[in-house]
Amino acid sequence: MADTPYPTFYLPDPSLADLADAFIAIGDVELPVHSQLLSLQSAVLRELFRGERERGNQREPVILREPFSAYAAAEVAWFLRLAYSLDEAQAEHDLQSMGGCLPAVLRLAHALDAPRLLRRAEKHIADRCSSDSVPAVAECIRLAEACQLDSLYTKCVVRLAARLCTPGGGGDGFAQAAALAGLGQGTLLLTLGAVAEAAKRTCTVYRHPNQSPLVVAHMPSEQQVAAVQAFDDRRRCRRCGVAFPSRTRLFEHLRAAGHEADQASPAVLDAVVLLGRGV
Repeated sequence: MADTPYPTFYLPDPSLADLADAFIAIGDVELPVHSQLLSLQSAVLRELFRGERERGNQREPVILREPFSAYAAAEVAWFLRLAYSLDEAQAEHDLQSMGGCLPAVLRLAHALDAPRLLRRAEKHIADRCSSDSVPAVAECIRLAEACQLDSLYTKCVVRLAARLCTPGGGGDGFAQAAALAGLGQGTLLLTLGAVAEAAKRTCTVYRHPNQSPLVVAHMPSEQQVAAVQAFDDRRRCRRCGVAFPSRTRLFEHLRAAGHEADQASPAVLDAVVLLGRGV
């Protein structure tokens, strides 16, 4: 078997590569693995190894190509590193280190039915986003959704809705809602539904005869909402429709994306030019 060009950093000891009885192939990369160990981690891999053994030569190493062909070699190697890791502290360090590979690694763990890896990752993301601030919870939701961790996703949506209804911290309701800009439409609708349901239950419990419902009585005025909308419009790219946290960030985006011409205001165009000159 040809040497793999990809580092076997996922093995606890590099010498274990000599004892491999199977390979995972991603393009021209072949990663040496141990079928019995991986079979303990993944029911899908167990059946794949068994099927290949029954169809092929018992003395030849098994080579698995699917479902790995949809992933990069680095993503598969990170999955294997978690599968081989017996130390919880090391696994936590690895989850922190894999960066942008994390969603793909967990999608692969789902596809291979690897529950122990998924439980580790879910705890890692939950601990990482343990703060109750709206931006932290929103980040946890984005990660949970990208990693297909449905239970954690639902838990965080409820937590986000509760945080939006709780006084204090992070400015007024409009400022907190601005932190939700990166969430998907489905998440926003689910969060809004949870907030609306909480408001309705509050009205049912605390409403008194001949009085407006408690929540309705404290709704912001139309003028306040209009002022917030106008402020958002001044920070919004007219081409993309995205509102940025500040005018400076908007100007940086306009210059980088070449969208200056769509912002008709001369003042905005002047600011973009000055920003480009480093003024």
